[in-house]
Amino acid sequence: MKYFCSYQEKLVSELRQGRPHEMWDETLRSHIARCRSCNDLLLVSEALQQDRSEMVKSAQVASPGTLWWQAQVRMRNGAMQRVTRPIALVEKFALASLISVLLAGFAWKRSELLGWLMGVAAPSAHPAALAAPSLIDGWATLLMAAGLGTVAIFAGLAVYLLREKE
Repeated sequence: MKYFCSYQEKLVSELRQGRPHEMWDETLRSHIARCRSCNDLLLVSEALQQDRSEMVKSAQVASPGTLWWQAQVRMRNGAMQRVTRPIALVEKFALASLISVLLAGFAWKRSELLGWLMGVAAPSAHPAALAAPSLIDGWATLLMAAGLGTVAIFAGLAVYLLREKE
């Protein structure tokens, strides 16, 4: 620390010790009365000490019961978050799997789906729609529909559970 006056170092040590002004050396007290930089240092130090003491007096301390209760709530919330993190990851993975399975199923049977949709939209207007293969051709389509239905049910459940948390 750079001192502007030779007495400032002695003044700083007296301030750090916290002794009252009356117990200081008489030469230091008379110097402070004459020296402007030492007087400013003393005034600033006293102002800061007074503000600190006022803040300490005005600080509100919570009751021990309240502090204990808040700590318990924080611990419980942290434990719940640690426990549910893997579940949330699995739910997100299931939702991503559902979307990819649905997209793959639509891509795989897109011609049959488009033909069926055209037949539903206007059965007599499009002769090509009447000739389009139906969706219930063979066991593969039936199994695919059952699988997609199962995935849709579980996806709906996953989406419901995800939305319920929010």
